[in-house]
Amino acid sequence: MPVQAKPAAAWTSLMFLVLYIDYHHRYQPGEIDKLRGGDILHEPVNGLDPEGR
Repeated sequence: MPVQAKPAAAWTSLMFLVLYIDYHHRYQPGEIDKLRGGDILHEPVNGLDPEGR
Protein backbone atom coordinates (compact mmCIF):
# COMPACT_ATOMS: atom_id res chain seq x y z
CA MET A 1 0.00 0.00 0.00
CA PRO A 2 1.48 3.40 -0.95
CA VAL A 3 2.46 5.70 1.91
CA GLN A 4 0.12 8.46 0.67
CA ALA A 5 -2.85 6.11 0.73
CA LYS A 6 -2.72 5.58 4.51
CA PRO A 7 -3.31 9.22 5.52
CA ALA A 8 -5.87 9.57 2.72
CA ALA A 9 -7.78 6.57 4.06
CA ALA A 10 -7.61 7.92 7.62
CA TRP A 11 -8.85 11.37 6.49
CA THR A 12 -11.69 9.82 4.48
CA SER A 13 -12.75 7.72 7.47
CA LEU A 14 -12.73 10.78 9.71
CA MET A 15 -14.84 12.77 7.25
CA PHE A 16 -17.43 9.98 7.03
CA LEU A 17 -17.57 9.88 10.83
CA VAL A 18 -18.08 13.66 11.04
CA LEU A 19 -20.80 13.55 8.39
CA TYR A 20 -22.52 10.66 10.18
CA ILE A 21 -22.57 12.51 13.49
CA ASP A 22 -23.72 15.78 11.89
CA TYR A 23 -26.46 14.02 9.92
CA HIS A 24 -27.93 12.36 12.98
CA HIS A 25 -27.60 15.47 15.13
CA ARG A 26 -29.68 17.53 12.69
CA TYR A 27 -32.53 15.02 12.71
CA GLN A 28 -33.26 15.36 16.43
CA PRO A 29 -36.74 16.66 17.27
CA GLY A 30 -36.90 20.45 16.98
CA GLU A 31 -33.56 20.98 15.22
CA ILE A 32 -35.09 21.95 11.88
CA ASP A 33 -37.29 24.55 13.59
CA LYS A 34 -34.21 26.03 15.29
CA LEU A 35 -32.43 26.31 11.94
CA ARG A 36 -35.46 27.95 10.35
CA GLY A 37 -35.57 30.41 13.23
CA GLY A 38 -31.95 31.46 12.62
CA ASP A 39 -30.23 29.55 15.45
CA ILE A 40 -27.10 28.33 13.68
CA LEU A 41 -24.21 27.31 15.94
CA HIS A 42 -25.95 29.25 18.74
CA GLU A 43 -24.91 32.56 17.18
CA PRO A 44 -27.22 35.29 15.86
CA VAL A 45 -27.45 35.23 12.07
CA ASN A 46 -28.37 38.89 11.77
CA GLY A 47 -24.73 40.03 12.17
CA LEU A 48 -25.26 41.73 15.52
CA ASP A 49 -23.19 40.98 18.57
CA PRO A 50 -24.86 39.17 21.52
CA GLU A 51 -25.86 42.51 23.14
CA GLY A 52 -27.82 43.42 19.99
CA ARG A 53 -25.63 46.32 18.84
